[in-house]
Amino acid sequence: MRTYEQMKHSGHLRLIRNQQVADSISAYYFSLQAVDLQNNIIKDRISEYMQGAGKVFDAQILFQIFKTKQAPIIDSLKLITNNAQEINMFLTNAQYYYGARKLQQEGCNERAKRAQRLLELMKKEYDFE
Repeated sequence: MRTYEQMKHSGHLRLIRNQQVADSISAYYFSLQAVDLQNNIIKDRISEYMQGAGKVFDAQILFQIFKTKQAPIIDSLKLITNNAQEINMFLTNAQYYYGARKLQQEGCNERAKRAQRLLELMKKEYDFE
């Protein structure tokens, strides 16, 4: 993204004569800012999720999952609280985290398609070989 910012601030972006290409490049790099924003949202959501997990599940089991990257034995899973509000908050945080990841995935898929179209447009307009 730094190269784009350098081009924009130095005036080199206007050297791109084809307005459609210039607009597409600008739109693509602008959309990357949305990815950064979504990443920050996900970082916050995962932090909330993990804090909630620590209030609901045994830390030893959570560490075992982290260490082995495998689902634990069902019999070892137990809640460490019966507090309905804490359990509900944990489930709510899990849903928000899932939703944020889903939006990120959809957005990244769309950006990949836009990038491919931009690349095809640039190949059509300019000789890169």
